[in-house]
Amino acid sequence: MDTYPDELLPSELEKLKVEFLELARQYSEDWGDDDPDWYRQVADDLEFVAERLEVDVEEITEKLKGRARAAENRRAEQEGEAEGYEDEDRWEHSSGHSTDVDAMFNGLREELEDAGES
Repeated sequence: MDTYPDELLPSELEKLKVEFLELARQYSEDWGDDDPDWYRQVADDLEFVAERLEVDVEEITEKLKGRARAAENRRAEQEGEAEGYEDEDRWEHSSGHSTDVDAMFNGLREELEDAGES
């Protein structure tokens, strides 16, 4: 816009601003994977474009930054809860504990028994 100011008519520029604000609202609401870094990156990207278009996206970016803080709080809470378990309890509640692990150890035991019989 700065390099080629005459390329857009004022009416086209206003339409672009409206469309950008609509996109910013939709994009900030429809996406998100509970990753605080993602929320902050989207907020930064929106602020970058908004500054060039001279539009206000503060309401949108503040919501994104609030989601980032909430996601960080949830992570901290979950990590705190996980640290509260005793070692044995942690293994029992771990998603990594499965029949695959049992099968692996049974297979190793059988191999050792077979090697001992030889």
